[in-house]
Amino acid sequence: MNGHESFSPSLSSHAIAEKLRPVLAADAPFYSVRTYDQTLPFYLERTFTLVQFRDELDYGLRLEPQLAVEDLQELRSRWTGHAQAYALMRPEDYDALRRDGWPMQVLARDGRRVVVRKPE
Repeated sequence: MNGHESFSPSLSSHAIAEKLRPVLAADAPFYSVRTYDQTLPFYLERTFTLVQFRDELDYGLRLEPQLAVEDLQELRSRWTGHAQAYALMRPEDYDALRRDGWPMQVLARDGRRVVVRKPE
């Protein structure tokens, strides 16, 4: 039991959610890029739009296609069009998008996740 607690920050996004909750705009979209962390939407009590990710959520996304973005090009168009937006991604995807010049500000990160927002 004690060992599990030492791993919990890397397995659960509870700590990240607590850091994000005070700064998130309730009506701004939240994207999950090439990944899906089931704990963060739960802790933030919001639905994420999945980008280039379907996996076990494919059936639901076929029923609600507005919750999916098929590629990064479509996401970039949406991202630049939003006044405010947030995204969750893996560190390697963050690094690649940053190199490609995406406007992003890091709000929180750990070894498995990076959460960014579109800068104001």
